[in-house]
Amino acid sequence: MNPCQLLLPMKPSLSNLLALLTVIISQFQLQFQAQAQPLITDSDLTYKIGEYYRAHVNLPTVPVDVSSVIGKKGGPQFWDFSTGPTNDVFLYEYVNPKGTVIGSYFPKATIAERKTTLSSGDQGWILYEHVSGVGRTVYGAWQEDPSFTDAAQVFGAPVVDFPAQIKFGDTWNNLVTFTNNIDLLGDGFPIRIIITSSFAADAYGVAELPNLGFGDVLRVNQLDEIQLQLFSEDEDGNGTFNNLGSPVYSRFFYWIMPGRGIVAQISSETTGNLEGNATPPPDNFQRAGYYVRMFATNRVPSQGCTNPGAVTDLRITVDTRGRALLKWSLTDCTSQYRVEVADEISKNTAWRTLSTTSSNFHIDQDNSGGKARYYRVVSLK
Repeated sequence: MNPCQLLLPMKPSLSNLLALLTVIISQFQLQFQAQAQPLITDSDLTYKIGEYYRAHVNLPTVPVDVSSVIGKKGGPQFWDFSTGPTNDVFLYEYVNPKGTVIGSYFPKATIAERKTTLSSGDQGWILYEHVSGVGRTVYGAWQEDPSFTDAAQVFGAPVVDFPAQIKFGDTWNNLVTFTNNIDLLGDGFPIRIIITSSFAADAYGVAELPNLGFGDVLRVNQLDEIQLQLFSEDEDGNGTFNNLGSPVYSRFFYWIMPGRGIVAQISSETTGNLEGNATPPPDNFQRAGYYVRMFATNRVPSQGCTNPGAVTDLRITVDTRGRALLKWSLTDCTSQYRVEVADEISKNTAWRTLSTTSSNFHIDQDNSGGKARYYRVVSLK
């Protein structure tokens, strides 16, 4: 008998029906759990020039209670973003920065996200490029701020805020530094801003959006530590940047949907001040500074990842000790790679597993006494 087949008596008893129902529910839960852990790829976060989306947002002067919205770690779970504050609208447009005054500050950026607050017309820009196999590489931002004399925030080194592939359980970090001039009593003083960020893809499930329906999402939890440093000179004219008080903290949640990108954002209020120590906002903070929900877009939704892409550019280098370095390019819809080896190639080749890795390289330490070895890399979802 097929082990997956279920046989019932002609007149099923209540206990048999309950047992069958339990099996069906268990299978549905397992299926839902498997489907609700999307693999986010660079194509999900990549917007083309000319695409846009609109999102509802609260007024920044009226913090929102999100204690019942954020959810918890793990999954599967459901987030209802279909209702919420509609005080204002953010318009996110994706434009070519080349040839613009703003783009001249970020010559390597190939795309800009221009966010317009529709009620006021205020704009903020993020300048970046999508690097294949790396992710969204950000060069800086442009934002008018009365506290600073310059709107350009050119990062000392580009940072990858969202890697090329993200799956549940992934963690990463980055460090942003940029300098500006702060306006103190009418005089400009050089200041350095240091933002240390930690990210965790810590939850998954299904989210419902206003007007756009529902879909699988991955939640990314970002914690920022912001330290300000003020430039000062000694009597000899030697200058250094020194910490201006204690760091402050902010936490951000992003819900990313395959084919649509970031569909919802919730940010905490900043904790702490320059005069004393502060603790980071907890994962389940109650009040949000911003609560953003996508409700319209001209982007044609894709189905997201289906099958893992094949490795087509396996490259092998052998050193003087006989060790083999295998390298290949990351492929779409792939969470891991299985590196295999064989002693000969035939229709009955027996492949042996050397390693399973999420990286795009492997070092085979076994030189096999000079015997020939054959390799292949299998993409896994």
